[in-house]
Amino acid sequence: MQKAIFCLEELGLPYTREDYGRQFGNTLTDAYRKLNPNAKVPTMIDGDLVIWESHTILRYLAAVHGPTLTGATPARAHHWSSAGWIGCSAP
Repeated sequence: MQKAIFCLEELGLPYTREDYGRQFGNTLTDAYRKLNPNAKVPTMIDGDLVIWESHTILRYLAAVHGPTLTGATPARAHHWSSAGWIGCSAP
């Protein structure tokens, strides 16, 4: 989550932070699992788009608000979530 906040700050984007995590006991709710099936933080909501996995959030923010940073497109955000999860979770 700290990486996402740092990126938002560096890009000068407004955001609202909501505290979620095991210490708050709110990531295992049905409402949160609908946003993030892994029930982990961070999760970012941008309009109707829900993005989870910190690196996916960073790629999305760069693609939308700093495209010269990656050359990526926002349409790939869903792919990035899966790829990031598989890449970080595989044994």
